[in-house]
Amino acid sequence: MRGNFEALLAEANVELIVLEATLLSLRDAARRLEDAAGTRQRGLVVLNKLGRAGDLAESDVAVALRRAPDLTIAYAPKPFGTGINLGKPAWTTDARIEASIARLAREISGQAIAAVAEPSRLQRLFGRAA
Repeated sequence: MRGNFEALLAEANVELIVLEATLLSLRDAARRLEDAAGTRQRGLVVLNKLGRAGDLAESDVAVALRRAPDLTIAYAPKPFGTGINLGKPAWTTDARIEASIARLAREISGQAIAAVAEPSRLQRLFGRAA
């Protein structure tokens, strides 16, 4: 099984390393970054659940990894919890999460993602999109 993972990883263009701001996660991410240093993949570090109580600060994570995270996703239990209960993606209810997910998709795909324009007050009032 391990050999299959390594073979698949060797073919990838981007290696996505998602971590939380905990010591255990930092240790594992630092080890993975060290292992990936000599590969051709572009390493993309995503700090998930930033701002959760009891976790390390983003600056401490950057010092421990010897680089800043490429992307952060804020700790937002309400939108994610609501999304789970309603069966809706969290990014449809929270602009911060939407921006983070859109940037992540853009970074992975290498393609620009068009920003979705917010409807104006008049459009919302009359229920029409431009």
